Amino acid sequence: CEAGWYGPDGGPCEYCREDYWCMGGDEYACETRSSSDAGSNEIEDCICNPGAVGANGGPCKPCTEDDYCEGGTDSKECPEFSSASPGSSSLTDCSCNPGYKGPDGGPCTECESGDVCTGGDAPAQKCPQYSTSASGSDEMSDCKCKPGYVGDSATFDENNGECAMCEQDSYCTGGDEMTSCKADSTSQVGTNSSTYCICKAGWYAAQNGDCTLCEKGKWCHGDMEYECPRNSTTHTTGSDDIDDCVCKAGYTVASEGSCKKCPVGTYKDHIGGGTCDSCDTDTYSNANGATSSSTCQTCPSHTFSAKRSGSRTDCTCDAGYTGADGTECRACDPGTYKVNTGDAGCTKCGQGTYSPTPHATTADTCSQCEDNADSSPGTNKRSDCKCKRGYYNSETGGGFR
Repeated sequence: CEAGWYGPDGGPCEYCREDYWCMGGDEYACETRSSSDAGSNEIEDCICNPGAVGANGGPCKPCTEDDYCEGGTDSKECPEFSSASPGSSSLTDCSCNPGYKGPDGGPCTECESGDVCTGGDAPAQKCPQYSTSASGSDEMSDCKCKPGYVGDSATFDENNGECAMCEQDSYCTGGDEMTSCKADSTSQVGTNSSTYCICKAGWYAAQNGDCTLCEKGKWCHGDMEYECPRNSTTHTTGSDDIDDCVCKAGYTVASEGSCKKCPVGTYKDHIGGGTCDSCDTDTYSNANGATSSSTCQTCPSHTFSAKRSGSRTDCTCDAGYTGADGTECRACDPGTYKVNTGDAGCTKCGQGTYSPTPHATTADTCSQCEDNADSSPGTNKRSDCKCKRGYYNSETGGGFR
């Protein structure tokens, strides 16, 4: 069979049907979403259908969203501010987006302020009386009551919503919210700003006109709010005099009346004009402005510090112990002693004495050797006391046990 015909060798041959192409006596179906004229004789005769796009001969894919495809190899973008469903085949399938208005196929223009445009070719709708909307609005609930009026925009779609004039002693900035004026103030019907609500004495006026209780750490007089002096605060909110400002925790009153940090070795865990508490003996703190006794750290073992110590090196060795200031101290060896605190070394017991006592704190622990016996300085055992020349121990023949 000739091209464009199909049938067995030797005939009969039939004319190739629509949506097929025929070659060499065989008939082939066009790809999905494509079609061909009767008598087609090559795959390229299969053209993508409207609503699809692809090369001649396929494959053909559905036209993508916001495009339209009239068939064949090309897709076209919808006009600006319009959209179309996947598989669209015509310019008129492009409808104006919500917030815009115009005929199907465009052009589409932005919805004007005070109107609502739901999209497509529907005409714009006016917002209810005393309300307005931003340009590009697409729902009736986008309509908000104007300043001086109040209403729930969620009811506007029900055709029974409305904007009412703001009540006396309130102010309405627009929308669905009506705010009562601050205590002890008043306003006229239809007031649109808090600036028309007047504060009583003893409070201050915030930027939006609300009367606000004075914050902690500040004092307020008339409509004004003032910060307490540096490093000071107040016990409570509502202070109305600078004399209510007292020093913060960790600070104490200086001679000129300002608040200064508690020095090292001290702390203050409350606000007020009190003095700073001292760290206890055998502790230290190097923190300025400390607010808790927990900053007072315990000295190393066998050391001593006075109250109000501000450094670890203020921890010095106890009597009977030796070592560098600020470190754990070791006991004086037997045969030695140390009377005072500090970093001094241990003193040896004198010649002719001995002491078996560790960490001794007095020379009284150094016992005298027996008569006519002697020992070297720092002797720690009685048996190291040896008879002097010309004497002997009648019991042992040598020294003393």
